[in-house]
Amino acid sequence: RMVVMRGGVRKLEQLISQWHFLMECAPASASAARPVDLRDEQLILHQLGELIFAPLELEGPLPRVLIVPDGRMFAVPWQAVTRQGRPLCETTQVVIAPSIRHYDAAQQKRVEAITARLFIGPHDGLPHLRDEVKAVRRSLESFAVTVCDPCTRADWPSDDAVKVWHYVGH
Repeated sequence: RMVVMRGGVRKLEQLISQWHFLMECAPASASAARPVDLRDEQLILHQLGELIFAPLELEGPLPRVLIVPDGRMFAVPWQAVTRQGRPLCETTQVVIAPSIRHYDAAQQKRVEAITARLFIGPHDGLPHLRDEVKAVRRSLESFAVTVCDPCTRADWPSDDAVKVWHYVGH
Protein backbone atom coordinates (compact mmCIF):
# COMPACT_ATOMS: atom_id res chain seq x y z
CA ARG A 1 0.00 0.00 0.00
CA MET A 2 1.24 3.48 -0.80
CA VAL A 3 0.12 6.73 0.78
CA VAL A 4 1.24 10.21 -0.28
CA MET A 5 1.20 12.74 2.55
CA ARG A 6 1.43 16.48 2.03
CA GLY A 7 4.44 17.70 3.98
CA GLY A 8 5.41 14.14 4.89
CA VAL A 9 9.02 14.45 3.72
CA ARG A 10 9.46 17.72 5.64
CA LYS A 11 8.00 16.19 8.82
CA LEU A 12 10.18 13.09 8.42
CA GLU A 13 13.29 15.25 7.94
CA GLN A 14 12.40 17.27 11.07
CA LEU A 15 12.02 14.13 13.19
CA ILE A 16 15.27 12.65 11.86
CA SER A 17 17.07 15.95 12.59
CA GLN A 18 15.68 16.03 16.13
CA TRP A 19 16.78 12.43 16.70
CA HIS A 20 20.28 13.15 15.34
CA PHE A 21 20.54 16.20 17.62
CA LEU A 22 19.72 14.05 20.65
CA MET A 23 22.29 11.44 19.65
CA GLU A 24 25.08 13.79 18.63
CA CYS A 25 24.71 17.03 20.59
CA ALA A 26 22.77 16.38 23.77
CA PRO A 27 25.28 13.85 25.22
CA ALA A 28 28.04 16.48 24.98
CA SER A 29 26.12 18.58 27.49
CA ALA A 30 26.04 15.87 30.19
CA SER A 31 28.20 12.96 31.33
CA ALA A 32 25.37 10.40 31.03
CA ALA A 33 22.06 10.13 29.26
CA ARG A 34 19.56 12.43 30.92
CA PRO A 35 16.00 11.19 31.57
CA VAL A 36 14.62 14.15 29.62
CA ASP A 37 16.72 13.17 26.56
CA LEU A 38 15.55 9.56 26.82
CA ARG A 39 11.91 10.69 27.00
CA ASP A 40 12.47 12.98 24.02
CA GLU A 41 14.04 10.12 22.06
CA GLN A 42 11.12 7.81 22.85
CA LEU A 43 8.70 10.54 21.78
CA ILE A 44 10.54 11.04 18.48
CA LEU A 45 10.60 7.28 17.82
CA HIS A 46 6.86 7.15 18.58
CA GLN A 47 6.19 10.09 16.21
CA LEU A 48 8.26 8.38 13.49
CA GLY A 49 6.15 5.25 13.88
CA GLU A 50 2.93 7.24 13.69
CA LEU A 51 4.12 9.16 10.64
CA ILE A 52 5.18 6.02 8.78
CA PHE A 53 2.72 3.32 9.87
CA ALA A 54 -0.56 5.03 10.85
CA PRO A 55 -1.43 6.30 7.33
CA LEU A 56 -0.98 2.77 5.93
CA GLU A 57 -3.83 1.50 8.16
CA LEU A 58 -2.20 -1.92 8.55
CA GLU A 59 -4.23 -4.26 10.74
CA GLY A 60 -2.77 -6.61 13.34
CA PRO A 61 0.83 -7.68 13.81
CA LEU A 62 3.34 -7.40 11.00
CA PRO A 63 5.55 -10.50 10.72
CA ARG A 64 8.29 -8.65 8.80
CA VAL A 65 9.01 -5.06 7.79
CA LEU A 66 11.64 -4.20 5.19
CA ILE A 67 13.13 -0.74 5.61
CA VAL A 68 15.29 0.78 2.90
CA PRO A 69 16.55 3.94 4.60
CA ASP A 70 18.14 6.79 2.73
CA GLY A 71 20.85 9.19 3.91
CA ARG A 72 20.58 10.14 7.57
CA MET A 73 17.80 7.60 8.13
CA PHE A 74 20.40 4.79 8.12
CA ALA A 75 21.35 5.68 11.71
CA VAL A 76 17.80 5.51 13.11
CA PRO A 77 17.24 2.53 15.44
CA TRP A 78 14.29 1.19 13.45
CA GLN A 79 13.73 -1.69 15.88
CA ALA A 80 12.88 0.91 18.55
CA VAL A 81 10.41 2.87 16.40
CA THR A 82 6.97 2.23 17.84
CA ARG A 83 3.88 0.86 16.16
CA GLN A 84 0.64 0.51 18.07
CA GLY A 85 2.44 1.66 21.23
CA ARG A 86 5.20 -0.99 21.17
CA PRO A 87 8.72 -1.04 19.73
CA LEU A 88 8.81 -2.85 16.40
CA CYS A 89 11.35 -5.39 17.70
CA GLU A 90 8.74 -6.77 20.12
CA THR A 91 6.32 -7.84 17.42
CA THR A 92 8.04 -7.67 14.06
CA GLN A 93 11.17 -8.90 12.33
CA VAL A 94 12.79 -5.67 11.14
CA VAL A 95 14.96 -6.05 8.05
CA ILE A 96 17.13 -3.13 6.96
CA ALA A 97 18.70 -3.14 3.50
CA PRO A 98 20.54 -0.51 1.45
CA SER A 99 18.31 -1.27 -1.55
CA ILE A 100 15.66 -3.69 -2.76
CA ARG A 101 18.28 -5.21 -5.08
CA HIS A 102 20.61 -5.91 -2.12
CA TYR A 103 17.74 -7.35 -0.10
CA ASP A 104 16.73 -9.64 -2.96
CA ALA A 105 20.34 -10.82 -3.45
CA ALA A 106 20.70 -11.50 0.29
CA GLN A 107 17.53 -13.62 0.23
CA GLN A 108 19.23 -15.93 -2.26
CA LYS A 109 22.11 -16.64 0.16
CA ARG A 110 21.94 -19.16 2.97
CA VAL A 111 24.06 -18.86 6.10
CA GLU A 112 25.99 -22.04 6.75
CA ALA A 113 27.03 -21.05 10.25
CA ILE A 114 25.76 -22.98 13.24
CA THR A 115 27.15 -20.63 15.87
CA ALA A 116 26.36 -17.04 16.69
CA ARG A 117 27.49 -14.60 19.35
CA LEU A 118 25.44 -11.88 20.95
CA PHE A 119 27.44 -9.09 22.58
CA ILE A 120 25.82 -6.85 25.18
CA GLY A 121 27.73 -3.66 25.89
CA PRO A 122 26.99 -0.74 28.18
CA HIS A 123 23.27 -0.09 27.98
CA ASP A 124 22.36 2.56 30.53
CA GLY A 125 19.46 4.56 29.16
CA LEU A 126 18.41 1.91 26.63
CA PRO A 127 15.09 0.74 28.09
CA HIS A 128 14.28 -1.68 25.26
CA LEU A 129 17.66 -3.39 25.05
CA ARG A 130 16.39 -6.62 26.64
CA ASP A 131 13.52 -6.68 24.13
CA GLU A 132 16.04 -6.42 21.30
CA VAL A 133 18.10 -9.23 22.84
CA LYS A 134 15.00 -11.46 22.98
CA ALA A 135 14.13 -10.64 19.37
CA VAL A 136 17.67 -11.39 18.19
CA ARG A 137 17.71 -14.68 20.10
CA ARG A 138 14.38 -15.65 18.51
CA SER A 139 15.76 -14.93 15.06
CA LEU A 140 18.82 -17.09 15.85
CA GLU A 141 16.92 -19.99 17.40
CA SER A 142 18.44 -22.52 15.00
CA PHE A 143 21.98 -21.45 15.98
CA ALA A 144 24.14 -22.24 18.98
CA VAL A 145 24.16 -18.78 20.57
CA THR A 146 26.81 -17.55 22.98
CA VAL A 147 25.83 -14.42 24.93
CA CYS A 148 28.65 -12.21 26.21
CA ASP A 149 27.10 -9.98 28.88
CA PRO A 150 28.85 -7.73 29.59
CA CYS A 151 31.21 -7.97 26.66
CA THR A 152 34.70 -6.67 26.18
CA ARG A 153 36.62 -6.14 22.97
CA ALA A 154 38.42 -9.43 23.70
CA ASP A 155 35.07 -11.26 23.34
CA TRP A 156 34.71 -10.17 19.71
CA PRO A 157 35.45 -12.83 17.08
CA SER A 158 38.96 -12.75 15.67
CA ASP A 159 38.53 -15.61 13.23
CA ASP A 160 35.90 -16.95 10.88
CA ALA A 161 34.52 -19.50 13.36
CA VAL A 162 31.52 -17.31 14.13
CA LYS A 163 29.59 -16.24 11.04
CA VAL A 164 26.82 -14.30 12.80
CA TRP A 165 27.35 -11.79 15.56
CA HIS A 166 25.28 -8.95 16.89
CA TYR A 167 26.19 -6.09 19.24
CA VAL A 168 23.69 -4.21 21.41
CA GLY A 169 24.55 -1.26 23.62
CA HIS A 170 26.41 2.05 23.37
